[in-house]
Amino acid sequence: LVAITTEVAQRYPISGIHLDYIRYAGQQTCFCAGCRRRFEARIGQSVTNWPTSCTTSSTIRSKWLDFRRDTITSLVAEVRAGLQRTSRGVKLSAAVYPREATARDSVAQVWSEWRKRRLVDFVCPMSYADSTEAFGRLVQSAAPRQALSVVPVFPGIGVSSRKLDAIETLMQIRMSRRHQTGGFVLFEYNRQTAEDILPMLAQGATATR
Repeated sequence: LVAITTEVAQRYPISGIHLDYIRYAGQQTCFCAGCRRRFEARIGQSVTNWPTSCTTSSTIRSKWLDFRRDTITSLVAEVRAGLQRTSRGVKLSAAVYPREATARDSVAQVWSEWRKRRLVDFVCPMSYADSTEAFGRLVQSAAPRQALSVVPVFPGIGVSSRKLDAIETLMQIRMSRRHQTGGFVLFEYNRQTAEDILPMLAQGATATR
């Protein structure tokens, strides 16, 4: 992944790289032979009753969760370093779970640390919701009073995942601006977004003045 992102940044006139799915699939992954080898080397001991001990033993589980978090964070850091070596000024962003408190253990994302270490230029919490009210709660939980910090938080609006129409999309954009996020992201760019959503937004919400 590091080699791919670095090559893309070197060879093509792009503005940024976005890391989607930069996380584990869930708490039950990954227990492959490679992960076991690296984990045991890290803690300096063999783990008996693999992988059950990683979820049942309090001592092993704590170390296992730290290992998972450090694995994802180190990957983000390596991608960042690769992009910086290109000297192209390519920005790096990442899609993250809006509630980091649960994401830490479930998918090993600690994106507040990424912001603190400036491993990314901005993060995009997947604040996908059917209603403006629910979206607002997710935005508030993801970045209370932090929206315009050095590494901003631009909430993701689930246009396709929640099948939003142009009006609901507009309402969620307005909610994002009410929280002074400084930006937003639409998921995803497809035919429906291109033909039905963006032209409506261009009438006012995203019009160039």
